[in-house]
Amino acid sequence: MRTADEIAAAFNSLNVLVVGDVMVDARYHGDSSRITNENGTAQPVVNVNSVSYASGGAANTALNVKSLGGNVRLVGVIADDDHGHILEKEWEGPEGVLIKESNGGYSTTLKIRLDGRSFPRMDFETPRLVSVETQHQVGVEVERLAKDWADAIVVSDYGKGAICPVLLEKLRWIADRVHVVIDPKGSLSKYVGSFILKPNSDEAWASEPESETLDMAARAIAKKTWADLVITQGSGGMTVYGPDGVDHIRAIPVRVQDAIGAGDTVSAAIGLCLASGMHLTASAHFANVAAAASVTKEGAHAVTPSDVQKVMEIEHVPMMAAGT
Repeated sequence: MRTADEIAAAFNSLNVLVVGDVMVDARYHGDSSRITNENGTAQPVVNVNSVSYASGGAANTALNVKSLGGNVRLVGVIADDDHGHILEKEWEGPEGVLIKESNGGYSTTLKIRLDGRSFPRMDFETPRLVSVETQHQVGVEVERLAKDWADAIVVSDYGKGAICPVLLEKLRWIADRVHVVIDPKGSLSKYVGSFILKPNSDEAWASEPESETLDMAARAIAKKTWADLVITQGSGGMTVYGPDGVDHIRAIPVRVQDAIGAGDTVSAAIGLCLASGMHLTASAHFANVAAAASVTKEGAHAVTPSDVQKVMEIEHVPMMAAGT
């Protein structure tokens, strides 16, 4: 796959199920022309003139599957609140299976960022468990789509409740016949099965704090979980621990505008490539290019085949064919 048309053609018949924690990313746009000295510290005052909303979390992963040319179904949990309604409207139709949580204490996560400025991110959420009834509904939808529709499954676990132990048990059985890629959260020891785990280096270290090197941590995780690994390391690239051994993939040197959402892009790209018949290492190489395309854009960006082609042409990146 070298051109945008070839990339789109390789993916347009593939079905990828994305399940996980959906959320809304809000970006406040404005300008700053004055400074305040409140609390004795000089701080810029931003005049907000507009707000934009976008799918975040698992919903952003699903958007990346779609924008790269694949067919997608998104299964997630929302609350009956304003932010849940934003997602419900964006994912109206067969592509979105968003289950409303009846538990009144549950809320749809909102993440707020100030456009182009290094202010702290603000999160609005209520950390309550998703009800057993809703967890059951998620499991039913995943089983149905895995059986009748999906060529691959991508799990986006942000620790908000959509991914529960019962669902992971179902996915263990499903992984025997369909590739299951998991973007994990918290202890990696709970993801036992024939999965492809995609932790970042911090998550890998946290899971094996006694390990002296990242390689030792990765091997310990693989031994405990029986999973293949793709460990992302930001500007350090990514390392694959798979059936063909260990392969380190260097990051592509691009001018980084914003790394937000790059992990979602990697998960979507690996899922699509595995569904197309590519081996894990080749899938990670493609995902590395897609991630480079993602970080050159501001905000969470759904990468297109044209974006990928542009990075390949500028950086002279060789691309492996499907099935390699």
